[in-house]
Amino acid sequence: VKNVFPNAEQRECFYHLVRNFKKRFRGFGQIYPAARAYREDIFYDNIAKMVSESAQAVKWLQTNHKLLWYRCGFNPEIKCDYITSNIAESFNNWIRDHKDLPVADLADKIREMIMVLWNKRRNIAYRLPEGRILPAIMHQLKANTRGLGHLKIVPCSNWSAEVWDHSSRVERHIVKLHQRTCTCLEWQHTGKPCQHVLAYVTRHRGVDLEQFVHDYYSVNRLRAAYGREIEPMTDKTQWPQVDLPFLVGAPLAKLPVGRRRKLRMKGWMEGGHRKKGSKDGEFTNDGEGEKGCDNDAAPTNGKGKKMIRGPMTCKKCGEKGHRQASAKCPLNGTAKKRYELIFFI
Repeated sequence: VKNVFPNAEQRECFYHLVRNFKKRFRGFGQIYPAARAYREDIFYDNIAKMVSESAQAVKWLQTNHKLLWYRCGFNPEIKCDYITSNIAESFNNWIRDHKDLPVADLADKIREMIMVLWNKRRNIAYRLPEGRILPAIMHQLKANTRGLGHLKIVPCSNWSAEVWDHSSRVERHIVKLHQRTCTCLEWQHTGKPCQHVLAYVTRHRGVDLEQFVHDYYSVNRLRAAYGREIEPMTDKTQWPQVDLPFLVGAPLAKLPVGRRRKLRMKGWMEGGHRKKGSKDGEFTNDGEGEKGCDNDAAPTNGKGKKMIRGPMTCKKCGEKGHRQASAKCPLNGTAKKRYELIFFI
């Protein structure tokens, strides 16, 4: 990625980072506000608290996670403050039912799904009024204008003011509308007015919020994003014949026995299974089920309760080793009649 897109900013998912971090270190809650902070001083304050508790944890982060995972390190020109890869997880879940297809059929199915989605969003974009901000963004900003009573406005001019925050700790931020800046840096990173800007703007009557939103959220940008068409394609029987200079052989690896896996492997913090004979704290995600697991290492259900596995018990005869609908049960079919006849005699 670095060679093909040298100017692209490389980030990594904070969710997966925390998963790896919790396997080795415990009790470092400062990593969450450090990742979400827009200001560098807040980030370094939380990192300093982590260093005071364990310098080894911070050294491990710097060694194994060198990409950007904190907001204060993001480029403000990108206007995207996401610290997780939820969009990739959503796409992964979107194509979940088609993962077992061959490579060519899988790529063709994904192309078809994206083609339909782009056409749908293109139609929505051209139904919206041109030169306006997206209605979903404006609805979000209007909802954020409520509950701002903890902010005090000290105006300096018609375009700048001091905003005092009396919520948790007293903070003072400077808002400059003509420069589109706020010292909390949220406005610069997201392109949408923060709560300090909204508190200052809404105190003036007849002010349109759309002029303070970045052009990235406009209808014109939405039309440009989905303006190109994904070309339709014929089936494989009508594809052109290509003479390759080499022979494409079958894969060398043998296919595993059984049906291919569709669901993702759960992490060790989501009820991963412990192998028989493994030490305490060692989990596995091989997806082989619960065979050979003792009661202490049994997986948990959605409510957090242990799911104890063992020899099944028949509800009819009370014997172990078979179910009530099995032919092994003496109370099913002819065996039931013989049992009743013997009991009667």
